[in-house]
Amino acid sequence: MSVEENLEKEALNVLDKLEKINSNRSYVKWSDAEIILLLTTFKLCKSTEEIAILLHRTKIAVEAKLKGLGYSVYEGPLPANFNQPWIPAHLDLLQTKVPDEVLSIVLERMPGEVKGKRMELGLIPTPPNHGKKWTPAHLQILQSEHEKGTPVEEIAVLLGRFDTAIASKIEAMNF
Repeated sequence: MSVEENLEKEALNVLDKLEKINSNRSYVKWSDAEIILLLTTFKLCKSTEEIAILLHRTKIAVEAKLKGLGYSVYEGPLPANFNQPWIPAHLDLLQTKVPDEVLSIVLERMPGEVKGKRMELGLIPTPPNHGKKWTPAHLQILQSEHEKGTPVEEIAVLLGRFDTAIASKIEAMNF
């Protein structure tokens, strides 16, 4: 049996156990077995979407955990214009209502570059607490709202942060 076949067999055993644990809870702390499986599958070049399905987690949760463990989660080759100076024609396109994800493909840039440049130019609002340190009161609200089952998007509005920041903090705090 090959190494990959052994890993797959072990992964299936872990998944059986995890399915029993996760069946009645909306959020579960990461177990050591899950983290090992996460890192093993990630090192085998599985996409974060595939890993999320495998572990019965969201893609955001998988990416947040990997980032928390010090891994870069970008998959694939870097776009042609990544980190290149912005040209006037591209800056003009930023002012359209085309979503960041679509515009990033057209401009051959990372979605974060497009969003960041739009924020820098004042074309999209920056949440009031973006980049600010988390206060104990905000952490309490975050935990309380998360435990109530409030959607991440609603918590983001409530706390004045991006939804990705909310998802990452929930993951980091192990609520």
